[in-house]
Amino acid sequence: MKGEFQKATLNEFWPGGRLRSRALPLRDGDADFWAREESQRGSLLVECALLLPVLLILMFGMVDFSRVFLTAIAVTSAAQAGAEYGSSSSSSPTDYTGMQNAAAHDAAQLASFTAIASQYCSCSPGGTSVSCSTSSCSGYGAPAKYVKVQTTSNFHTLFPYPFVPSSTTVNATAYMRFQ
Repeated sequence: MKGEFQKATLNEFWPGGRLRSRALPLRDGDADFWAREESQRGSLLVECALLLPVLLILMFGMVDFSRVFLTAIAVTSAAQAGAEYGSSSSSSPTDYTGMQNAAAHDAAQLASFTAIASQYCSCSPGGTSVSCSTSSCSGYGAPAKYVKVQTTSNFHTLFPYPFVPSSTTVNATAYMRFQ
C-alpha cells in the first residue's frame, strides 16, 4: 500500500434512490464518528430555529440604538447651529425666528423637530440671570449677554421591545455668548 493513493470518498445509493457522498473511515475508531453524524442530522435546524429570533432581536436593537444616537447628534448640532447664528452679529441676538430657522435647517432630516430661541444676561459664567439693562455687575463689570437655543425631537423605535419605551424625547440646549 505504500505509495498508493487511497480514495477518501465513496458515492453510493441510499434507500429512497438518492445519491449520497460519504467519507470513508480511515481508521477503525472513525466509524463511531460517522454513526454519530447520522443520529444528529436535525440538530442544526433546531439550533437555528432557537437562535434566529434572538439574533434578529439583537440586530434590530443595535439598529435602534444607533438611530437614537444619530437623533441625539442631529438635535445637538441643530441647537449649536441656531446659537451660532444668534451670536454671529450684533443684530442677530434678537432675531429669534432666524435662530429657530437655522436650527430647523440643520435638522431637516428629523421628522418632528422644534426649536426655541431666547436671550439672557448673566454677571458670571454659569451664574444666575440678570436683567440685560443692568449696567454693571458687582466685581464683574457689564453683564455678559448670551443666546440660548433649545431643540427637541421625538424618537420612535422600529419595533416594540419588551421593557423598552417605544418612543422618547431627545433634547439639547446650546448657549453662546455674544457682544
